[in-house]
Amino acid sequence: MKYKLLLISILFVIGCSSGSSDGGDVVGGGGNNGGGNNSGNNGGNTDGETDPDKDTDSSSSGDTTYYISFSDGDDSKDGKSESNAFKNLGKINSITFAPGDKIKFKTGDTWKGYFKVRGSGSSSSPITIESYGSSSKPIIDGNGYQASLFLENVEYIEVNNLEFKNEASHKKSDNSVKLMSGSSRTGQDERYGILALRFGAGKNINHLKVSNVKISNIYPTPSEQSYNHQGYGMRFESYNDGELNYFDGITIDNVDISLTGHYGIHIVNRMSGAQADFYHRNISITNSSFYDTGGSGIVFARSKNILVENSTFKGTGSTKDSRMWERGSGLWFYTCNDAIVQNSTFEDAYGVQDSFGAHIDWGNERVVIQYCLSKNNFGGFVEILGENLDCGYRYNISIGDGTRTGAHNGKIFWVSDFAGSNSRKIGSKNNFIYNNTVFVPSTNPVTNSPMTPDVLIRENTEDTFVYNNLIYIDSGASLSILTNNDSDLNFFRNNLYFGSVNIDPNTAFQHHSSEIFVDPKLINPGSSDPNDYKLQADSPAIGKGILINGSTNTSNFIQNNGGKDYFGNSVSNSEKPNIGAYNGS
Repeated sequence: MKYKLLLISILFVIGCSSGSSDGGDVVGGGGNNGGGNNSGNNGGNTDGETDPDKDTDSSSSGDTTYYISFSDGDDSKDGKSESNAFKNLGKINSITFAPGDKIKFKTGDTWKGYFKVRGSGSSSSPITIESYGSSSKPIIDGNGYQASLFLENVEYIEVNNLEFKNEASHKKSDNSVKLMSGSSRTGQDERYGILALRFGAGKNINHLKVSNVKISNIYPTPSEQSYNHQGYGMRFESYNDGELNYFDGITIDNVDISLTGHYGIHIVNRMSGAQADFYHRNISITNSSFYDTGGSGIVFARSKNILVENSTFKGTGSTKDSRMWERGSGLWFYTCNDAIVQNSTFEDAYGVQDSFGAHIDWGNERVVIQYCLSKNNFGGFVEILGENLDCGYRYNISIGDGTRTGAHNGKIFWVSDFAGSNSRKIGSKNNFIYNNTVFVPSTNPVTNSPMTPDVLIRENTEDTFVYNNLIYIDSGASLSILTNNDSDLNFFRNNLYFGSVNIDPNTAFQHHSSEIFVDPKLINPGSSDPNDYKLQADSPAIGKGILINGSTNTSNFIQNNGGKDYFGNSVSNSEKPNIGAYNGS
């Protein structure tokens, strides 16, 4: 009997080795389409998958480099040199990696399916996923599986110099869903380039780094598109499993994300209730670009200690594809603490609501947008919603923002008490909007009619400090001030307006004696170059701002001016600054 069972087992292993591949199809790239030997465990070219816990799985001893090449790999080899490279995703999906391991994909090659990383690195020896060769980035095309790269409950992972796509149907030919093996989220409909998930791990997830990566064409199945069926470039998610664990240390540098059904990057938790200490933390996104995403470029939720720097957001809320959500600010925070966004550009955000360059939604503390360029965003420039504390905008340049017309007319400044639902109205405290330069062009490029954005600070908001802003309204355009908040009147100080300003007679706004209505003498207003929004030497805005000082605490933004302007000029703690984003002479 035991011999019969042994024979059956042998036949089963042979069948598995010539059949399906955990992770789905692979297609050729490089110079040898379909070349190489498919022999060995986990070979084959099907869109099915095998059990990742099968007895053919193996564990790495650590500090090992594995190579994978579709064009000339062979799954029967050991994968430990370029000449002995693996071929299929299924092969590396069967390995549990250890600290110090490197998984190298051959440049110029393309695989269809998913790579689920099994095993974690360590603080001194991360697991590295990267490329080898001198051709174009290797591509992992998720082919309708939930993610092209899946990181569930693994940490100390670094991903470098790869490309990810995922726009095929999530259904197989028999109409069943393409499921990722061994995942707690196998049935989710969303598509991702990279999905990092913390679920039931019983610990925090540390150190996930993504650099020099391109992600594009991440779309839902068209026939099933809905708000909950979307495509995302990356998501970092802690799922509601009753545990208060989080991601600590997310580093994203030099990534290029475009053509997604929904957000470019989404960092979120799904915990219910108000766990005050439950925040993803220590997040850095730098030197990156977000073009033509169907939703916002980046959305942060319940996260803290965040830096976004030297990045470009253009065409968020895009309408280029019917699978896109078609609404999105460049950047969007809600329920976040201690975030700095600086030295970045936000341009051409689109959508029926929101769709500002960068906006501060509700429930945030100490979020500041500074040293940024905001251009031609449909919704507008400044958006601060309810239940925020010490949040705002300073030393930015806005050109042509607020092109939307109708019920949600474009805004230069918009502060409201909206706190997550229409039934929750909670004012924010210590909002700040100071030393920004705003140019309103004569003609709305969307409607070809005069530009007519608003300044609106709603009732029930609290403590909004509007200081030292320069608003230049070009000939033919007009700005309407609709502020109806009595409590904030005494906080409009030392702002300069030039051009047609309409003050609604029903508004509570009354301009303070320090408000200035005069030509600021910009170098070349109407230009797209920020340098043209510097002041001429004889500008009446020089030295006419209100002094912002009194605190050595750099997070006390109302009493600490940050020390420099948009252009890097110093801002004194003892001498009155200029009005606007330029503090030179």
